[in-house]
Amino acid sequence: MTKQFKHTNFCVLIKRLVLVILIFSPFLGSAQTDQVKQKDSLRFKYKLNASLRLQRGRINQLLVPASLHTKLFNKTLELSLLGNYTYQKLFNNQMQDEKYARGILSFFPKNNIRPMVGFIYESSRLYQMKSRHSPGIGFGLTLKNTTNHKLKINAFASYDQTEFENIEGYATLRTNFIVFGKHLLVKDKLQFDYTLYYFQSVQDGTNYTFRFEPKLLFKLNKILSLTTNVNYRYESIIDPTNKRNNLFMTVGLQIGNMR
Repeated sequence: MTKQFKHTNFCVLIKRLVLVILIFSPFLGSAQTDQVKQKDSLRFKYKLNASLRLQRGRINQLLVPASLHTKLFNKTLELSLLGNYTYQKLFNNQMQDEKYARGILSFFPKNNIRPMVGFIYESSRLYQMKSRHSPGIGFGLTLKNTTNHKLKINAFASYDQTEFENIEGYATLRTNFIVFGKHLLVKDKLQFDYTLYYFQSVQDGTNYTFRFEPKLLFKLNKILSLTTNVNYRYESIIDPTNKRNNLFMTVGLQIGNMR
């Protein structure tokens, strides 16, 4: 377990780095401003995923996973907000009440390399986690961007403060990596998406989190898809009464204009 330490200095550092990015952002985008200026209107995209599993009889279960991902962007800025919520009740016992929120503000999102700031909030009944707050700063890198294949990676330095229900929490500095992939397998019909998370403490090598979220989409039209979703997660530091890894698979619908 890593040693507790005050996070004030780190938060102040993040604020200063954000200020530096804002001051120098005109220079980062100078290549764009030298071109003929076009109308830079603000655009909005979204996608909503929802599933439901209901069992009655020998097994009584209700499982409702849902997520909403929105983007507000133009040539200069992109604000990406993701919210996940999972509720599960089994034999009248509440098993899951999982909340996850991620916000990323990117500067010059069309650039192959772009600075960004982000924040993650999480609470989990499954892992008996009261809360996790994790602000960070880093950059995004586009590795591939074609009509059929997109691959991006975000790299962050972050501060993670996690509190548990029954055991002592921790505060640590982390290096965070998030990989986003989209691959069109059959034009206008079948698409494979995935997000991979790896968060590693720089102070304690045994403190890390790994998540893998692949999704297969069967497109019904431009905004509606049937989805098969897998969510695998591993937390190295948890309440000893829990398992470190969990795997879920659901089938549902996706609605939205975000690809």
